[in-house]
Amino acid sequence: MTTVFYTYLYLSEDGQPYYIGKGARNRVFSSKHRVPVLSADRIILEPHTSEEDALAAEMFLVAYYGRQDKGTGCLLNKSDGGEISSKSGWQFRQLVRRVLRHREEPQESQEDLCNSLI
Repeated sequence: MTTVFYTYLYLSEDGQPYYIGKGARNRVFSSKHRVPVLSADRIILEPHTSEEDALAAEMFLVAYYGRQDKGTGCLLNKSDGGEISSKSGWQFRQLVRRVLRHREEPQESQEDLCNSLI
């Protein structure tokens, strides 16, 4: 059986995201979250074809909406996302951070970054 990975967003009553995570199986409904889950009908799920894709989406969404503890946005997340324990996971997170850092740079810099990844 193939594991399906996904990103999820918990939404407040006004529809604004307040927490973003990555999961598989029943993670989204786990009682081990540090934030309250208001109700199951206030959750958005986005399936991904791989764990790496789900991690990248989680990191992108956290960066996009911003974190309250950093004063950059609305999320209660305490990390930038992308946490997995393997060394390859660490390398993957570094790659995504490099890509996110360079997305506002001129096209030439983006092309240099892409060429350095090949």
